[in-house]
Amino acid sequence: LTSAELADALLVSQKVGYEDVWDLRNVGDALESGINSYADFSKAISDIGMRSDLTDAQKISELQKLFESSNYKADINVPSDIQYVKGFDAKGNVIYDWPPKLGFDESTIKSISRTDSLPDTWDRYGYMGGSNFADVPPTGKYTYSERAIPYVENEAAYHTGAFNNATYFDKIDAIKNGDIDGLNTILSREGIANVDSSYFKNLQNTYNDFIEDTANAVGSNIDATYGLKGTAASWGDMSGGAGQYVTPLNGSTMKRLGIIN
Repeated sequence: LTSAELADALLVSQKVGYEDVWDLRNVGDALESGINSYADFSKAISDIGMRSDLTDAQKISELQKLFESSNYKADINVPSDIQYVKGFDAKGNVIYDWPPKLGFDESTIKSISRTDSLPDTWDRYGYMGGSNFADVPPTGKYTYSERAIPYVENEAAYHTGAFNNATYFDKIDAIKNGDIDGLNTILSREGIANVDSSYFKNLQNTYNDFIEDTANAVGSNIDATYGLKGTAASWGDMSGGAGQYVTPLNGSTMKRLGIIN
């Protein structure tokens, strides 16, 4: 479950709100209407998920057809198999049957720390609102099966970059301790725009939610101050075995704060 991120595990990745409502009758209608953005694709996914005339297995088949036929695939994840899906919610979003312990092999879970830090290079499949990452081995990136992520393979959803371990821990400490001045001092030193009090409050809320959620998921005996690391557990037909890193902040936020590039 490496790229399936805490945000993918704790959030449904494809929840997008829309004011306009249109009736999708089949995949062909969706394509004729035009799938030109993540929002368009998410809307089509939602409409398929809300259809009462299809079984869950049929909905997944329709989603896979939509994905294969669409010219737009950036950051799109659709289920690879019914075995990984519980069903669909009232808004048509996929409800995945996520494994326990945030997808970690429980015996491998440990704290990210200053002496056991994040990898220099990270990657993930899916939009950057997630907070699950993998390292990139010298032999090449992990497969979907090794990551144990339940999606149709999609290289248009692939992201990679570097972690800034030099100031990551100090930035997390500032957020944890409510020290906006300390965080802004670091950001200024790195040539990054400062954050205002409203943004900082959101950072604190996100961080505190992460600590609570990870304690519920893996137990409070593991220190998640800076996140967790370990190995992805096997799941269904997927082998697991990839390195997995779950951070308190999602990719978009860490990019804003200069933690990743």
